[in-house]
Amino acid sequence: MNRQTTVTIVISVVFVLIIGVFEFIHWQVETVPSVVDPTYLQTFDVDLPQQFVDDLKSREGHEVGPDLEY
Repeated sequence: MNRQTTVTIVISVVFVLIIGVFEFIHWQVETVPSVVDPTYLQTFDVDLPQQFVDDLKSREGHEVGPDLEY
């Protein structure tokens, strides 16, 4: 094998290994369950979701953007 072929093979192998490492890290992140602290959830008003739904219903036809703010 000449030098150019060897360099091409080495670069290709390094590239494939880097992609493999990134895919493994991505897979690990997706499979880790998220845990939310119950005290964090208690800081929010329980009626907030229903208020949000009612607010959306009252604004129907008057939306100005994805955040629904006037």
